[in-house]
Amino acid sequence: MSREVAEDLITRLLALEFADDDERENEVIESLQRGLACPHVITLMFHTTPELTPSEVVDQALAYEPISL
Repeated sequence: MSREVAEDLITRLLALEFADDDERENEVIESLQRGLACPHVITLMFHTTPELTPSEVVDQALAYEPISL
């Protein structure tokens, strides 16, 4: 997933564009998690203080590296 597409989807989620379509909202969230290879996209979007911009969310999601065992 390109950075631009990810930022656009995050912006649309934050604007509650999919609020009346739970199925589509879940598809977008799953797409972001797969496309950015980060399981914490939603946490970055909604549960950080101070709030992150869509660009900052993408930066942090792309920096995510799973723990090696």
